[in-house]
Amino acid sequence: MAKPLGRAMLHLHSRTLTDAELIQVPPVSLCGLVHGHAAPLKLERKGLPRNFDRWALFHNGVAAALSINVRDPVTARTLTGAWISQHRPDAPTHEHAGFLLGLGLQGHLRALTASKVINYLSANHETTAIALVLGTAASHAGEMDNRISKVLSIHIPSLHPPSSLELDMPPGVQAAALVGMGLLYRRTHHRLMSETMLKEIARGSTESASAHFERESFALAGGIGLGLVLLGYGRHPHGLEDLQIERRLLHFLGDTTVGSSSVARERLESRQRQRKLESSVVMHGPVRGLSGAPAAAAVYALMLMYLKTNDRVVRGWISLPAEMEAIRAMRPDLLLLRSLASAVVGWPSVSGVASAMSHAIPRALSAEVQELTRCGMLHDSRWRALDHVSTLEDLRSLVDHAVVGDSPAAAAAAFLPDKVQLTHAATVQSYFAIAGGAALGIGLRFAGTQNEGVARDLSECPRGWKKLLRSTRAERNAGAQYYFRTARNLSFLAACMVRAGSGDLNLLRRLRALQLSTAMGRRLPDSFATHTCIAMATGLLFLGGGRYTIGTSDDQVAALLIACYPLFSGHPDSETYHLPALRNFWIHAAEQRCLQVFDIDTLKPCSVSVVVHLNSDGIEHHFPHDEEISQEGEEGEERSKVCLTTPCTVPEFRFIEAIELESTTYCYRRLDIASNPHHKALLVDSGVIYVKKRTSASMNSLVRSLRESRVSSSGGKRAIVSALGYGAAHASGSMLAGTLHQFVLASEGGGVHPVVRSAIERCLAREQLEMVVLCVGLDRVMRRWESAPLCEALAMVEDVRFLSAIARVRSQRPGSGGNKRRKSKDGGAGAGGRGGRREGGGDGAEATREEG
Repeated sequence: MAKPLGRAMLHLHSRTLTDAELIQVPPVSLCGLVHGHAAPLKLERKGLPRNFDRWALFHNGVAAALSINVRDPVTARTLTGAWISQHRPDAPTHEHAGFLLGLGLQGHLRALTASKVINYLSANHETTAIALVLGTAASHAGEMDNRISKVLSIHIPSLHPPSSLELDMPPGVQAAALVGMGLLYRRTHHRLMSETMLKEIARGSTESASAHFERESFALAGGIGLGLVLLGYGRHPHGLEDLQIERRLLHFLGDTTVGSSSVARERLESRQRQRKLESSVVMHGPVRGLSGAPAAAAVYALMLMYLKTNDRVVRGWISLPAEMEAIRAMRPDLLLLRSLASAVVGWPSVSGVASAMSHAIPRALSAEVQELTRCGMLHDSRWRALDHVSTLEDLRSLVDHAVVGDSPAAAAAAFLPDKVQLTHAATVQSYFAIAGGAALGIGLRFAGTQNEGVARDLSECPRGWKKLLRSTRAERNAGAQYYFRTARNLSFLAACMVRAGSGDLNLLRRLRALQLSTAMGRRLPDSFATHTCIAMATGLLFLGGGRYTIGTSDDQVAALLIACYPLFSGHPDSETYHLPALRNFWIHAAEQRCLQVFDIDTLKPCSVSVVVHLNSDGIEHHFPHDEEISQEGEEGEERSKVCLTTPCTVPEFRFIEAIELESTTYCYRRLDIASNPHHKALLVDSGVIYVKKRTSASMNSLVRSLRESRVSSSGGKRAIVSALGYGAAHASGSMLAGTLHQFVLASEGGGVHPVVRSAIERCLAREQLEMVVLCVGLDRVMRRWESAPLCEALAMVEDVRFLSAIARVRSQRPGSGGNKRRKSKDGGAGAGGRGGRREGGGDGAEATREEG
């Protein structure tokens, strides 16, 4: 049931449509195989909730919509409002709801009129309403469209008039409306929407008991909406200082979560002295600042507001506590989110896996874990006496009654430090939670860079964590095991982010092993979370069949943060932590950066060495500051070279200065991405470059001797014969080789006609030996023309017409461009597009036809 998420990534933009073709959503198979049984077993729905598979069907519909290649012109013309309405079933279904969201995420719900949107919403179907709310907002992202804003405001109670009646709306639709409003007002720093999102975070959710389990999901939606409205606010604040947004968000976190930074504490205290905060925050726990609903939303809002700013004060706000007492008192999931936020806000400071992990984990926690590991709780028999100890009083009793000597109790009392008590399980939980958040932050930092070292280090982290879990004897604790599995899943997901679109086989083997162990092991409460993470990681690894990868612009990173929320639901129908429909927002982070090189003559792909020149921003992004890089100076601006071999994934286009194709087989080409918009459009639109094969040295010498010799001399004839002999030796077909040999043997005396010589020169220069066959036939006709009788001359005219027709067909075959040829600046290289790229083809025959 988790596979549709990965299938949507794998089949991204892989299907083209013809006119009036409808999309059929494939069914979700709920059959399985049991060891020892040949026949598949079908899942029985008895005893299961009614809509337990609704999100699986929903994601399946999204996958069907995302498989449509919207970049194809014919397909783009097909996606009209009438075409979308033809897919509407008689009764609302979850598959069709997902199909609508998939179209909306690609901007195609613009075709729906307001009346059709209202007609969809009036069906009173929750998943359809969620899809329409999110899809229409994504289609008009950042536009502040008043018509869409009115539709979304219906589902946000804070925007209703004070005297209006309270509407009974599902919490999931309200959460989707908050995120949709954030998309609609993305980067606008809108005052009213910012205040609305703050109110919704404080409200948490509806106060009904049935919505208790969606409170955290609803508050998180408000935090995401606020972060989208104020995306990048930390760089350019625009007149919202009087709202004191940061202060109110910090109040949701609580004073104990400010961190150990003295600068942050002083700044917060100064703001508190200026104005006393008046907030209607709902307290969900006995201790302030430890509740998850508003705290997680506040962390995500601050993370999106100060994305990549590396603001020292903000990092102090969201930094982890320095004391072990404060770390143990905080929920591990909040530690995970704060660790992720520290990495995202401090984007430029993340340089590698080892350094980032060491900076993310507090020193006190790291020392505590090292002490637990040093004691050797797993293999040292001295700790076996503590198996029956469950409370601190039991431990003290054991130590007080220990007999001095070599007894296990005395040894345990002698080697047990005061600070190492029965809280080691909570310590290990905190360690894994922080490490998992840091791993996901590293994956976001290097997403799409294809950095093999970073991906390898991330995929190796779970092995060390497994040893740590065993050595600290925390593997019996359910909480420690849960956060170990969470950190392991996030580490693999981060590694696949780095290698997105590469199809790395080593990562694929690790994912298959993890899936097998999860499927064959005992049933765990979070098994579905592991399967979901595996499906998303595999889909990212083969994103778009290897044609797509991930970008790291602000909007793309925000989309990844929304889609890859680190707390995965343990049940297919659960909405406790995160609205499942938001998992499909990864589409806004995908971009096509696969570079392919084709031979312009054969239209076949070829492998060519490529040198990518990065600008200063690209150097900073791809090469961390602690790594050595080779730079070149050009007018005071730094450059760096990245050597690749096609087909390959190039860096982001905003980081590329130029691309050079260097090969001994093909002609040199250079694309100036930064200065030439046509070259950039070539890569963005198709990602295909056409190259011209170099003429070999022996063929060049033959053509040179052919041009220097006279037409009627014996030297010119010998050059022709030698060239055709070389062509016959290198011909790719027995018929062509036999024809050339016959022409060589039949060429005796009389010289060569100038038309034939010119055509052969051009064919040999371009190594298009198949066109020489036409020249051979034309030479035979022209040698017999003067002495032939009238009837034979008429027959020879028909032969010339036939040869001309063959030349015309060869020159106008698909992709050749016909007479619309362009000359390349590189001297023989293709023009770079499918239209007008052929310079060889039928030029020899056309010259023969025109001059004849």
